[in-house]
Amino acid sequence: MSARVLLVDDHPLMRDGLRLLIDGQPDMKVVGAAGDGDTGVAAAIELSPDVVMMDIELPGENGIAVSRRLLERCPSSRVII
Repeated sequence: MSARVLLVDDHPLMRDGLRLLIDGQPDMKVVGAAGDGDTGVAAAIELSPDVVMMDIELPGENGIAVSRRLLERCPSSRVII
């Protein structure tokens, strides 16, 4: 079974690079990506990822605050900042 990963980063180039790296692993798959905290939380609720790779510097709300909100809604996900 592959780990399902959600990427939350406001830089498209970083998201694309991480997607290539992660999808190249046999036991990991990117299931979604978001460019801001609100979209990231909504995607996590919809997709139920195993892992969320979170940028610490996001527009509006920082990655730590977004991670707290996300984990309240998706406690089974794990966040890597």
